[in-house]
Amino acid sequence: MKKPADATERLIQVLAKNAALVAEAFSGPVHGGDRTREQQIAELMEIGALRPYDQDSYYLTGGLHDYFSVALASFHAFQALTRIDSQLRQADRQWDELLLLRDAGSARDMRRLEDALQRTIFDIGETVERNIQLLNTMVMGRYGNVDSFDSKLRQNRYYAREVQNCIAELQKLDSFIERLAGAALAHGQHGIRHLVRRRLGSSLFSWTSRLKDAQWIITNRLFEARQMEQRVRQLSRYAGWLSRNRTVSGWEVQIEAAPLALFRPNPLPVRPQPDVRVSSPEVLNQLIALANKLKVQPPRSRPEPSYEESVVISDIMEEVRITYSPHQQAVRRLLTRLAVNECEPISLRAWKQEFSDLANAPIEHWLLYASVQVQAAKHKVRFVGNSAGQGLELNEPFSDVVVEPKRNA
Repeated sequence: MKKPADATERLIQVLAKNAALVAEAFSGPVHGGDRTREQQIAELMEIGALRPYDQDSYYLTGGLHDYFSVALASFHAFQALTRIDSQLRQADRQWDELLLLRDAGSARDMRRLEDALQRTIFDIGETVERNIQLLNTMVMGRYGNVDSFDSKLRQNRYYAREVQNCIAELQKLDSFIERLAGAALAHGQHGIRHLVRRRLGSSLFSWTSRLKDAQWIITNRLFEARQMEQRVRQLSRYAGWLSRNRTVSGWEVQIEAAPLALFRPNPLPVRPQPDVRVSSPEVLNQLIALANKLKVQPPRSRPEPSYEESVVISDIMEEVRITYSPHQQAVRRLLTRLAVNECEPISLRAWKQEFSDLANAPIEHWLLYASVQVQAAKHKVRFVGNSAGQGLELNEPFSDVVVEPKRNA
């Protein structure tokens, strides 16, 4: 029995020996020919690199073709994104069997199944990366594998649906990661939990973000295509109208009723304008000749500047009058009233009612403004309310403010 390393080396040798035929099979079906070509096809079929398609026609194996497509970023038109549902179900089944083998005490089978589970987890991450690479290649290359605009538009809609399905699968993958990581932690399989977190969990946010970026680009292009379709339809309708209403030169007019100016235009006098940016001697000589024909204008006489000092003297001083707003006048009168020696404490709410100009002013605005002004004039204020005197007065509700004269402070 051959060792796995020897068999792998044999596969690589056969592929390298028949590299030209493998490259041809990647582009399309290959056919038999001379004896050497038939021998190459037989060797590739022996290792499973080629599969018969029709009589004397062979295709490259799907797995090998997918590997070359990902490595070379060369994909067929309308190539679907690979689904990971089957791989997630396979990983769940392998985990269940792993727990059964652990309970049965089969250590060797348990190690083999653990390696298989790790390989499945690795394949899930590779599949998602392959889907994102395929999608980015198609989107950034503007679907270079199709030529017509209609095919590009249909492929755009196709991959818009594929992205939605892939995002839904990533949500399933998130649930799978949480479920398997929690079960592995509960059964002491820290290696499996670490692999799931590192290989899938750490990249899940990046995968989702890249897919949504591609989805945004596809949606934007679909919107631009819809706008382009509308413009093309308008242009086609206009072109159809022109084709049905043909004209010889310009618009058709009624010859009998048309003015003669349309058919016998008067010539317009045109004066040549030399290009002064041209530095050729001929143009320069023409410019000099034109400049010599211009009339010489006499120099303009400038008035002599006067250096006499100008002094403006005025004995009339402008009187500046200061006008006060109604609330400022009310505060000034309040301060004048408080200056009287026999003045009693004054309520700001009652003081506001004495001024008709402040009838439309809110009481809250007046209390806050007037209390700040009288405090600035060194008068003591007392806030009157249900909770007055408790804690910080300004933070408590109040309904009135009473101002104390300085003699009572």
